[in-house]
Amino acid sequence: MVFGFFLTFAGFFMNRFLDSLLSVLEGINRAVFKSSDWLIHEKVTVVIPALNEAKTIKRVVLSSLASRFVNEVIVVDDGSTDGTAAQVAGIERVRVVTHSKNFGKGRAIKSGIENASNDVLLFLDADLSNFPTEKINALAMPVLHKQADLVKASFSRKRGRLTVLAARPMMNLLFPGTQIDQPLSGQFCCRKSFLSALRIETKWGIDVAILLDAIRHGKRVAEVDVGELVHKERSMEELAKTSEQVLETMLKKSGLTADRFKNVVFSESVLLENDEPKKNVPEVLEKLRQRRFNTVLLGGGGSSRLESLANRLLLDDYIAVDSCLDNESLLSWFKKWLKKKGWKLEETAVVSARASEAILFRVSGLGIGMGSDRVVRKNENRHASSLSDILLIE
Repeated sequence: MVFGFFLTFAGFFMNRFLDSLLSVLEGINRAVFKSSDWLIHEKVTVVIPALNEAKTIKRVVLSSLASRFVNEVIVVDDGSTDGTAAQVAGIERVRVVTHSKNFGKGRAIKSGIENASNDVLLFLDADLSNFPTEKINALAMPVLHKQADLVKASFSRKRGRLTVLAARPMMNLLFPGTQIDQPLSGQFCCRKSFLSALRIETKWGIDVAILLDAIRHGKRVAEVDVGELVHKERSMEELAKTSEQVLETMLKKSGLTADRFKNVVFSESVLLENDEPKKNVPEVLEKLRQRRFNTVLLGGGGSSRLESLANRLLLDDYIAVDSCLDNESLLSWFKKWLKKKGWKLEETAVVSARASEAILFRVSGLGIGMGSDRVVRKNENRHASSLSDILLIE
């Protein structure tokens, strides 16, 4: 009995000893082995697009340089007139790229990408009043650890309703199932090798455009909560202009504009009424010609009539549709027509208004349905109310 008590007593202390030992080992593991941040040798380039941000640019630059992962900061002065560049000139590890005039945030980001020495790039707004070094490290870590391809900063702020009233609702409509709290955040980190393959937007929509391209290419997107951010206050006029550019970019990336396509096939009812061009049609078609799109008229009533109409509208080609073809046969015939032209199906938008003319779109899932016809709306995943809504000509 005494022996059994001794075993129980010894077992109790042995368990306590083992628990303490495991706790110590876990602490060591977290502090030394698991904390692989100190094993990272790859460096980060911070890119800061700036326009008239002399008051805050130096603070953002110095916060960036304080990170042990950052060995280069590129300030892109996009046509400032307040001496922004002079505030950081001569600071070690800082390069200033100067634009002769204001080209827009997208162009500034592109200049930063082109001049960066590292593959890991971290982008910051120049007007931040509170972005300490630990927030910079938090954004960079998932990319440096190869846990994410694009990291966006999630944050709260006292001003700014663009995300709540425009960007986030548009994300929910155009990209359902995508859970991004701050799609417009200008604070993000990714690799130069990814960005170099993208078509960089030149306007304020650049931040959300990169996000949507990452989603479209199947990249791993993560958000890091960096707490509250303080930006300088912007006027309603500035916010309105920014909002327009952001929404335009989101519509482009969703496929609701011709910007995604090289070929635009218009059903006759979209362009014509009683064989006369509808309002805005000549202007829209002229814009497409300037941007070198292939434009085609789709309709019935004989080839000679369609050829005459296509010539009047200065379209590149026309397609006479046999109304007797069923959906499957029509799609097969259309694919052969495209192949003969040397065009790809995925680069072709079929813009149609009535259900009887939307067969190609409904069957193949390409293009845009237009108008209020219930059959068209039920069978499509894109919808617009007018020609200008679809094309959003710049």
